Amino acid sequence: MMFEVLRVDATEFKKNVGDKVKKGEIIGYLKNTPVVVNVGGIIQCIYFDEDTHELEVVILAEKVKE
Repeated sequence: MMFEVLRVDATEFKKNVGDKVKKGEIIGYLKNTPVVVNVGGIIQCIYFDEDTHELEVVILAEKVKE
């Protein structure tokens, strides 16, 4: 099982738990810099950091067929 954890600004984040994301997709921004998904998969959970007003997005990678 492979996970990816990304931080994004909470202000304009449009995804929800259970949403699929594709490798290379921009899911948000952090300090005006695009945040790009490195693995395709499904968003498993989202944590909000009150101090920084950022989200930690946990993505479970989909299995790759060989």
